[in-house]
Parts: sequence; structure tokens; C-alpha cells
Amino acid sequence: MIKKNPSVSQADFQKATNLSRMQVVTILNHLKDDGKLEHTGSKRAGQWVLKK
Repeated sequence: MIKKNPSVSQADFQKATNLSRMQVVTILNHLKDDGKLEHTGSKRAGQWVLKK
């Protein structure tokens, strides 16, 4: 999902996965803590960057 649309929002993740907002936030935070995901730019107009 991030590869197709780097500016995808948490709400879009919610709709695509049928998870709660807190579940999405928790998953994204784990990915950020593991160094696999980074959010660049502002909160409103930023983009997700996948790291290897």
C-alpha cells in the first residue's frame, strides 16, 4: 500500500485493514522503531518511506 501511495493516511490504513485507529498507530510505531518505516515531511502532507 505504501509503495503505491507513499502519502497514504492512517485512516486509509484503517479502511484497508478493518483495524482500529490505535491498532494502526501501534503497528506503524513498531515498524518505525524497528527502522523499517519512516515518515518524512509534515503530519498533513508527509510521506511514508520504506527502509530496507
